Amino acid sequence: MKIFSAGEIKATSWITNAGPNTNAYYIYPVTNDSGSNTVLLTSRNYLLPTKGNGPALVAGTKPFGDLGAIVVKKNGTTLIITPRQATHPVSSIGIVEGAPLN
Repeated sequence: MKIFSAGEIKATSWITNAGPNTNAYYIYPVTNDSGSNTVLLTSRNYLLPTKGNGPALVAGTKPFGDLGAIVVKKNGTTLIITPRQATHPVSSIGIVEGAPLN
């Protein structure tokens, strides 16, 4: 559980719709058939849409505010997203197959 904690956010709930989910990451749907470039996780300050541009990072959002964000792809590639990169097209970051599961 510690890997899903960051800063002040401590992972406490993994059950969807069973109270507040306090882990530090959004977990996206990925299947065996998903491509290796499919997004698996993003830090909770970076909620990716399935298409279009990514959102701007906002000061005060946990865990990293507007300093940057983390993206992990199905193939294990990890990206550190800068504020400038955050608003680029989602397709330049990876494939997002659906809304986060948490």
